[in-house]
Amino acid sequence: MNLLQVCFTLRKLEIAAVAVLATGLIGATTISGARVFGQGLVTSTYGGVDIDSSSATIECAGVIKGPVKTEGIVADEYIRHGEFKGTWNIVNEKKEGEDKGGKITSGWTKEGKYELKGIEEYDGICKATVPKDISISGFCGNGEKINYATVGGKSDTFKGNVRCYTQ
Repeated sequence: MNLLQVCFTLRKLEIAAVAVLATGLIGATTISGARVFGQGLVTSTYGGVDIDSSSATIECAGVIKGPVKTEGIVADEYIRHGEFKGTWNIVNEKKEGEDKGGKITSGWTKEGKYELKGIEEYDGICKATVPKDISISGFCGNGEKINYATVGGKSDTFKGNVRCYTQ
């Protein structure tokens, strides 16, 4: 094997190594609609809901009572091991204030609608007693009404964008 053949072979190996590395990096981000975190130890299959709303006023009934301005509601739900999981937050308008939020424990999307159920684990806005069961529901799309309610209790409405990913 002459020097030119050796250089050509090394160049082919270098290109192959870069291709494998790039594929690995892209694959670590998404694999056919699945999110992969870390080194592939935690995955979610395709499906879920992403919510992002504009600011809104909620009605507080905790230590703080009455209307309180917020920066809106945000949520990120995904299907993990066949179940809806994720988190949600109602963002405090005050920069130094705490949010209100928790986790999503179940949900569904179907025919342009969604419903998420979960637990309110902390409330830095109204300072109400937690934990409580909650639901977030509405239609998928831009500029949609987002309904937030505590089970057997208060409800508030936000307006924003809801992206639904069906299974």
